[in-house]
Amino acid sequence: MSSTLAGAFALVALFVAVLALVFAIQALRGQLRAAKETAKEPEVLPPTPPLPEPKPGTVGAELHRLGHELAEARAELRRTLQHLAVVRYDAFGDMGGRLSWSVALLDDNGDGVVLTSINSRNDARSYAKEVRAFASDVKLSPEEEQALETLRTQAAAARAQAPAAPAQASTQPAQAPAAAQANTPPAPATTAPVQAAAAPAQAKAAPPQAAAAPAPAPAGSAPASAPAGSAPAPAPAPAASAPAAPAQPAAQEAAQR
Repeated sequence: MSSTLAGAFALVALFVAVLALVFAIQALRGQLRAAKETAKEPEVLPPTPPLPEPKPGTVGAELHRLGHELAEARAELRRTLQHLAVVRYDAFGDMGGRLSWSVALLDDNGDGVVLTSINSRNDARSYAKEVRAFASDVKLSPEEEQALETLRTQAAAARAQAPAAPAQASTQPAQAPAAAQANTPPAPATTAPVQAAAAPAQAKAAPPQAAAAPAPAPAGSAPASAPAGSAPAPAPAPAASAPAAPAQPAAQEAAQR
């Protein structure tokens, strides 16, 4: 009997162990499946199609056209000879006044021309030399090199100051309120005219009050009769209070007697 119970318990224990093993394997497979799903590479989204061209005649089309024209104007401006440097000197020792000169005309890219005029008492000679990127294939004189170096330095300084320009522009509005506060007049000076203007307004308001007081009736005139059926008008307050003042001394004299 005891051996039968022991065998039954052993079978039950074996069955429970098998179930636990099955559940453990399923849980492990679920973890591996979740890890594989999270490890997948993210899907690459297709590129967004370009925005359609704005319709002609609309605000967007005009802005697009103006932006394109502005870019072309800036590109053309960079190719214009807008930078100038002049060096005057005495080419000959027996002459003064610095009548000889060398001038460099370049664009933003350093391309342009160098013109030189050497003047003496007997003749004058002129030279023109092409420049590419602040350099020339022809040998340059010291004065011509000085003119090119001046423009090269100015171009380097302009490129260095270009990123700092927006920062300076953004600090100007912050300084504006301080200057406005410094130039603001004191408060009493602004309130004085208001008080002075209020006085004439009060003076102008006084005549209507004075006009509202009833005018005294002439001596011997009869009071105006009220229309039939209408209530009698109340007597003015000053007329009723005037006779009351002499009545008190008369009452005191009667009491003393």
